[in-house]
Amino acid sequence: MKRPRRHLHTRVVSLRRALRREDVTKRSRRQSFSNLLMTVHVVSHGTVSAAIRAAAEGDIVELSPGIYNESVLFDKLVHLRAAPSPPAENPPPVVIKGIDGAPAVSISGAAYNGGSLRGLTLASDEGPTNAPMEALPAGADEGGDQGTGEEEAGAARQCVVLCSGGRTAGEAEQFEIRGCRVEGGKASAAGVHIIGAEVRVALSDTTIKSAGGWGVRCAGGGVAILSKCELLENTRGGCRVEADGHVTLVQTRVCGNAVGVHIEGGAALTDCVVVENTGDGIVLRGVCNPTVESTQVSGNGRNGVAVYGHARGNFDSCNIWENLNGIAVAEGGNSMFRNAK
Repeated sequence: MKRPRRHLHTRVVSLRRALRREDVTKRSRRQSFSNLLMTVHVVSHGTVSAAIRAAAEGDIVELSPGIYNESVLFDKLVHLRAAPSPPAENPPPVVIKGIDGAPAVSISGAAYNGGSLRGLTLASDEGPTNAPMEALPAGADEGGDQGTGEEEAGAARQCVVLCSGGRTAGEAEQFEIRGCRVEGGKASAAGVHIIGAEVRVALSDTTIKSAGGWGVRCAGGGVAILSKCELLENTRGGCRVEADGHVTLVQTRVCGNAVGVHIEGGAALTDCVVVENTGDGIVLRGVCNPTVESTQVSGNGRNGVAVYGHARGNFDSCNIWENLNGIAVAEGGNSMFRNAK
């Protein structure tokens, strides 16, 4: 017998609607959020995507612990995060699991202008080409409301939409990913794939692990900024920067991948740890000229640093030691090493 479909109970908190409508009476209460008075009313949504559609620009969508089997498209400025729990509790994770080979989360258009993901786990199904997260050029039509609408056994799920009051002037025009886990991805799919000249993504305190391709891949003019992240055990490598991409890594650990960091475009590494990758630690190709400062490169299975083609590079105060080979510079390469050990 088919189990009846259950909906996610979603709280939609909208300051703008409350100010315009004096007759909102459903479960109204005062709630302190960003020093605003808000009205709460309850709506049901079957998927995270439906909750995002119901949210206004700048709203927060909160998810209770559980597994959400759907592929979600971000095409507006909203903030998607795990619902807060008491400090003493250790709640199960909030997992968005992409379906039918699509990414768990695709980001496009207005979402870049201040939207965010916080405290979530993004995973893939068994599809052959999917990435857990993909940042796309504006107007791309990927992901969307593809949820099954069915709960995993034992998973209590809830989508909550809160009003943040919108962005304030002067905020960075970028999408933020904080305190998340990005896991899996089949074949050559990257864990986080950033494509497009208008695409700027900042990741902090985030772990990207076991992708079928690169942990992070940046191309097409995209910009990625990683701070205090971990890129672990990704099949092709930790991070790849194409000739038309730019990546900044700060206090980021790159460990156990095939290759640590592969650079063909713009890149800067500061206070990073690139260790115990099975291939090269840092690879420079093409005509790139990255800066690498105060970074440890050790225990890698081939070269600590490999420079090919006409690549350049400036290494300052780096520790490059106990790799199979130290520094390899092919004909045409020209890197500068200062205060290196």
